[in-house]
Amino acid sequence: MGATYSPSGVAQKPAWQLVRSQLQTTLQTYLKQVETEAARLSTLTPRERQFIPQSLIDERSKAYEESKAANVAFTNAVAATLPEKFSSPPSTSPSPLLHILHHQGVKLGTQNYASMGSILLHLLRDWSAECEHVVNDVYLPIVKQLQERVPVREGMEGVTSNHQNNGLCEDEKRGAPRVLVPGSGLSRLAFELMRAGYQVECNEFSPFFATVTDYLFNHCREQHTIFPLAHVFSENWSLDNQYQPVQVPPA
Repeated sequence: MGATYSPSGVAQKPAWQLVRSQLQTTLQTYLKQVETEAARLSTLTPRERQFIPQSLIDERSKAYEESKAANVAFTNAVAATLPEKFSSPPSTSPSPLLHILHHQGVKLGTQNYASMGSILLHLLRDWSAECEHVVNDVYLPIVKQLQERVPVREGMEGVTSNHQNNGLCEDEKRGAPRVLVPGSGLSRLAFELMRAGYQVECNEFSPFFATVTDYLFNHCREQHTIFPLAHVFSENWSLDNQYQPVQVPPA
């Protein structure tokens, strides 16, 4: 993992990684916004109460509390892998699947997708069985096109080398082309490319997405239940649509 060092030579957390307080602050902002919207729908006028039974209000309140508990639990699981403060040593996995580095001099984003709602929606899209069609209809066709144009030669998947020779990297000559994925988000496309045998480098501007990606690839040891649409109070046909539980990552 990419670490920086203090003047005393002690390793500090990498620049791309959030600290616990940053993630918890983002969570609290999200919870406050959702609570405000949920309260509006639960506070009815006398006229509205003539048409909306109390049982429906109670059902919404129960679903809201269940979704809140689940999303908090997932966030706490991610936070548990993060350093407590900026000067803390880097939190690393003993055998990381994904190595994340910060190129010195590159300014990281602060507002881009810096919300818990964005993280939850991207988890739904990229890492749930409910949206497996996104993988099949969007990501895998990209992998297929790449395989047709820059195929991985059989037997050399995953070969890594930085030695240059006649303008080509050794891994390119020996069968594992290198692929850059800009704006990689939670890295599902990168994951599918890696499964296909390519050497993959991701580029992601958001520390929030980089932090959650690091958790998914290097720290997550179990499935989590989340409610990714709990904050979406429009464009849902029913209460069940808004408070649909989703398992991430998929089995």
